[in-house]
Amino acid sequence: MTIARIRNFITGDNIQLTPSEIQRISEKTAEIARFSSGRIHLHLEKNASLRVLDRASEIFDMLFLGEKEETPYVLIYVCKNNKQFALVCGPSLDHLLPPNAWTETIENMTIYFKNGDIGKAIMEGMESAEKVLTSKFPINI
Repeated sequence: MTIARIRNFITGDNIQLTPSEIQRISEKTAEIARFSSGRIHLHLEKNASLRVLDRASEIFDMLFLGEKEETPYVLIYVCKNNKQFALVCGPSLDHLLPPNAWTETIENMTIYFKNGDIGKAIMEGMESAEKVLTSKFPINI
């Protein structure tokens, strides 16, 4: 069973990331992979063909099919036209966290999204996921 949180955000139509934001996101993804056996994936879409939470769960299942039971994964899903986002994590991570584990992260992300700062919102989610993944599933170097 996956755990998911969804939140609406109100901002302009621009969901584009700057080259420096893309670079920071790429570096953060690599850093998480270097220090944790967990994985994170960011998925941005213009439109969702399903309800946002259903679409995020569908993407999660497609990305991590066959691996989601044993490998800790986090998906940050952002849908531009629906002005919503979701955080989804797999069962190997879900059972280690309290029910409200992502509440503060979602609240902080929502503030950034509402202010139109997509890059900071995404980085907030990635940094929170990094803390969880590196503390629960560290790689000893």
